[in-house]
Amino acid sequence: MTHRIFICIFLFSLLSTVVTAQSIEELTTEALENNPGVKASYARFEAEMQTIAQASALPDPTFSFGYFISPVETRVGPQRMKFSLAQMFPWFGTLQAKSDVRTHLAEAAYQEFLDQQHLLELTVRITYYDLWEIHERIDLLEDNLVLLKSRKELALSGFSVGRNSMADVIRTDIMIEQSETAIRLLQDKIAPLEFQMNAALNRSQQDSIRIIDRFDSSSLDLPQVADSGLFNNGNLQAVRSRIKAAEAAEVLATRQGRPSFGLGLDYVLVDDRPIQGLDDNGKDVIMPMVSMSLPIFRKKYKAQTQEAVLRKEAMEFSEQNMVNELESKLELKKYAVESSVENIELYTEQVTNAKQVRDLLISDYSNSGAGYDEVLAIEDQLLDYQKKTIKVIRDGLIARAEFLYIIAQ
Repeated sequence: MTHRIFICIFLFSLLSTVVTAQSIEELTTEALENNPGVKASYARFEAEMQTIAQASALPDPTFSFGYFISPVETRVGPQRMKFSLAQMFPWFGTLQAKSDVRTHLAEAAYQEFLDQQHLLELTVRITYYDLWEIHERIDLLEDNLVLLKSRKELALSGFSVGRNSMADVIRTDIMIEQSETAIRLLQDKIAPLEFQMNAALNRSQQDSIRIIDRFDSSSLDLPQVADSGLFNNGNLQAVRSRIKAAEAAEVLATRQGRPSFGLGLDYVLVDDRPIQGLDDNGKDVIMPMVSMSLPIFRKKYKAQTQEAVLRKEAMEFSEQNMVNELESKLELKKYAVESSVENIELYTEQVTNAKQVRDLLISDYSNSGAGYDEVLAIEDQLLDYQKKTIKVIRDGLIARAEFLYIIAQ
């Protein structure tokens, strides 16, 4: 019975933790489908779309009813009640201007939705690259740990025959402990990053992320960018749509300062008079009506126009500032990627040279028992070059991802 309980607990623990093996492209696709932030951004865009129909609609017609408590006496009889129906019509083009404002604001919301998608992709990629770096460093340290243990065996062998001192063994033990501690610290970093990734994917925080992609200098290729490379940037396009909205708002303010017209119809019920032979006795009244608003208080309309002009000016300054910042960031990210490629080549060559030096030093140590400090030093230097190689690849990948985010690719 005890064995069965243990097996059930073991199986439950396996089922409760899902290990996900997905490429970075698969993870970004899943995030775009499930992330609540992206869904919220799209809902805001849909809400903005609904305002277009509202803006282009005529004002509601008005219907009124009146009852004469004291009937108004007329030649054909007393008036008993009155019905009125009226419809106002704004100045020509006013509704279209309102629709244009809301359309451009909806376009801005759509561009912000696209930018939210690209920003989410960037978040997923950066988290994935951070996880990749940690796993690569753990693998590197575990390989180095195996190597250090073999060095310890070599030092013990030399000590047993009197070729070297016990200090060589102790120094190796110190480096082994350092590597084991470094591995544990790196493993502790995995959980927060997996939590961040699962949050972006909107799935259980218990899911583990398995890194299956492999990266090197060939992963840092940049696309060719034309002079209009910022054309697809979501934030920039949103600002440009808001500039168009401000232009439409200026037109709208001008047209709202013009008269509105109304058409109406009054219908009055008239009772019969108690007089025989009276022409049109009790004849109801039908009265068509025309009305017009008089926008004589011009101050508010001038203020509305000036507000639209100033908003447009502010958006244009924001656009220019954003273009300057994005172009600057684009060049910095491009430089960061190119710098990473050069550093990868440098560290790769240094790793090759360090391995050659290490092999020579180990050969000398095996023969003479001297120079163990140099062996450990070159091993440590080799490990440092390998760590730097992993780091510059990760830095280059992040810089490339940020480069692609800026140009919305």
